[in-house]
Order: sequence, then structure tokens, then C-alpha cells
Amino acid sequence: WTAPVNLGANVNTRNWESYPMLSDDGKTLYFSSNRMAGKGGRDIWYCKWNGESWSKAQNMGSTINTPGDEMAPFLHADGESFYFASTYHPGFGKSDLFVSYKNDKEGWTEPKNLGFPLNSSSEDQGIFIAANGKRAFYSSDREGGLGGSDLYEFELPKEVRPRIATFLRGRV
Repeated sequence: WTAPVNLGANVNTRNWESYPMLSDDGKTLYFSSNRMAGKGGRDIWYCKWNGESWSKAQNMGSTINTPGDEMAPFLHADGESFYFASTYHPGFGKSDLFVSYKNDKEGWTEPKNLGFPLNSSSEDQGIFIAANGKRAFYSSDREGGLGGSDLYEFELPKEVRPRIATFLRGRV
């Protein structure tokens, strides 16, 4: 591993920043922050890579962010399916998992709750979805685990799956 490098003032502030997620093409960094000018407690922000540095952080907007906390962003490899946790969008517990789909160049659809039994009355967050869109993993502090937050694996319901993403690697 190389030594960590601070991403600079366009990404970092004196506030809380966490849950970094880099898009598959490496050009967009998503993260959660409680910085000023947000919509609520913790919002999801993004920065674009211009080839040399990260752009100034931009708020994802009021479709995604609320007066509550939005965190743990995950953009699927399809580049169009955005998953995150929220304490404010209508849900079942402390924080629930949601999906929103890209609907134009920079816009997102109204978030959809991933539903029960994936979401519970506990803190459910930190989702990761395989490239094929079928298997997913997330963290929850629900009863029946081994203590604290545990990792769970499940088959993602068809109605909240992303498009299948495939990868090709070669040499010309």
C-alpha cells in the first residue's frame, strides 16, 4: 500500500466526512458529510475528478438529502443505480436502505425503500451490490446477530436491482 494522501480542501473540511465511495470510472467521489450548506444533519456530497484534482464538493440535492442523515452511498457499476442509508426518508427503523435511479444528466428519481425484511427497526446501512445485481451485502445491528453491527448477505429483490454490469479487459 502507498501512504495515504489527503484529498484537499475541495473534499475535506473541519467537519465530519466519511463513507467515501468512488464510481467505477474513478471520476466521481461520493461521501457523507455534516458540512455547512447541507440539507440536514449528514448529507451525501460528490466531487468530480478533472484529471489533476477533485472539484469542489457539491450536495446531491433534496431528492436524496433530507433534514435527517443520509450516509453510506453506493453507486452500482451500472452508473445509474444509487443506494444509500437514511434516517429521514420513510422507513422501518433507525436508518433504512434506499435506491434512486439516474433519470437525466444529473437528476435522480425519488428514493425507494428496499423494504422488509432487508430493512428493520434497527440501523441498516453500508450496502454493496455485486456487478450482476443479484447478491448484496450490508451492515445491521438487528437482533439475532453476533453483537454490534454484523454483515449480512442476501439476494436483492428484482424490483430494486440495478442493471447488470459487465467488464471487459484486453490488450490491443
